[in-house]
This record gives sequence, structure tokens and C-alpha cells, in this order.
Amino acid sequence: MTINIKVGNESKKEFLQIKRALNGDILIFDHEVVDIIVKPDKKKIVLFASEIMDDSVYDVQNRFFKYMVKKGVIDVFSVKGGNLYGSMEGKILNNNEIDVIDVAILAIHEWLSKEEPFYTYKNTLQDEEEEKLLNPDDKDSTELGEFPGKSKVEPLGSVSPYEKMFV
Repeated sequence: MTINIKVGNESKKEFLQIKRALNGDILIFDHEVVDIIVKPDKKKIVLFASEIMDDSVYDVQNRFFKYMVKKGVIDVFSVKGGNLYGSMEGKILNNNEIDVIDVAILAIHEWLSKEEPFYTYKNTLQDEEEEKLLNPDDKDSTELGEFPGKSKVEPLGSVSPYEKMFV
């Protein structure tokens, strides 16, 4: 969905995977690891794990809220764990002159744009590794039944496995 953001005299069009819930919350699903919910009525941003809960979720949430605090969108003292497992939330700072929700969405878009190259690179590496495993080169594979190596099997150690250990 294309959204129009107007901050002061500046107007900007951006494309995000964004939905509005029945209660007015703004749901953003552009990130691979977390889903972002902007709650305009409470002036709060909440991040949830999108599918898999692992160590990377906290790292992403930490990077997000550090970025938002540095941009002056989130109150640094309000960042805390949410009441749902694996969620983190922070309060949007108040401003009477501009629409703080539009500013928050714009900052979220900028953060998502900043995160995108990392996940593109990560996905490329995973695809290359998968391709190497599924379709190996001739030098990395053998035909079924062929095993290059020694023709005569030699014992691995100096002690025969058939000798009695304790006499």
C-alpha cells in the first residue's frame, strides 16, 4: 500500500506492507524477523516476533529502538518488554506542531530501508549454500558407488581391536 506522509511542509510517498486494524492500529509487515505495530491512540510502537522466536529477534528490536531513540521519535526511558512473550514497546514523544504518527511511520520506513541490505545479503548467502549442497560441482561430488581413496584398508591404530585388553 502506498502511503502519503506529510511532515511540516514536506510531503513524501512511500510503499510499505501496511494494514490498519479495526481498532485503528497500524500494522507493518515489511521486516523478515519482526512485525511492527503503531498504536496511534496510545502513541506507542510495539515489535513482535513475526514467525520464529530466536536470538535474532531481540537484536532486531534493540537496533530498532536505538535507531528510533537517536532519531528523537521514541522516549528512551519508555522502552521496555511488552506484556506478550518476545515483544518490546516504546512510547512516541509528543509534539503539538506535527503529526507524530506520520513521523514515526517515516522513521520506521527509513529504518527498514537501512536493514534491507543485511537481509538481502543473508538470503543470498543462504541460497548459494543451498545451491552448493543440492547441485555440487564435479570436483565436489562422485557418481553413486564411486569412492576415491586407498585400495587396501589399513588398521587405524597400533592395537588390534581383537586383542584382549585385560589379561
